[in-house]
Amino acid sequence: MLKKTNRLLLICTAVTLLASLLQACYSGHYSGSGELGSSEAHEAQSPVVANAQERVLPAQKVTMKPGASVSLANTQPMVLPTTGMQQIELVLQSARHEGEMSISVASSDGMSVDSTTNTFHFSLVEQGEYRLPITLYVAQEGRHYVRLNISVTSQGTSEKRAISAIVQVGKLAPAAQKTAPAGTTDGVITLPAQERISPQH
Repeated sequence: MLKKTNRLLLICTAVTLLASLLQACYSGHYSGSGELGSSEAHEAQSPVVANAQERVLPAQKVTMKPGASVSLANTQPMVLPTTGMQQIELVLQSARHEGEMSISVASSDGMSVDSTTNTFHFSLVEQGEYRLPITLYVAQEGRHYVRLNISVTSQGTSEKRAISAIVQVGKLAPAAQKTAPAGTTDGVITLPAQERISPQH
């Protein structure tokens, strides 16, 4: 009887140990699968997060530069008495006092600019005036334009501006005046009339 009891105890102990081992193996397998799934999910999401981080860029401030602060000091129009070769001098003023200024000169139809006076370069100074002696060849009288294309470079920034100087060659044409028809008087309006005489009884 004692032998049977010991045998039953051994069998129960063995069954208990086997159940414990199976439970431990099952728990370890489940835990490992969970960690693997979490790692795979993290790796799957990483490229998306990286792409999102690449797309989010810091805001950049863009500053638009106005035209160069250059003005023409001459009184306009500049009057020339006649056609042919003429000399004029344009005077420019700039609010900037650092950098370089370059100017190219052109003209409208009816006159041309001598090639020796069609480009100028200046180093900017404080409260500076920049004089441009220009030789013109004028073919016809009338109103013409000297066009200045100006570029100012200062502190790594380039600004441009176009200015036109008006040149009047010869006398200004008098303004056209309306003339009254011959035989009329100012302020008197003549209307057609017909005289009719009634017979007397």
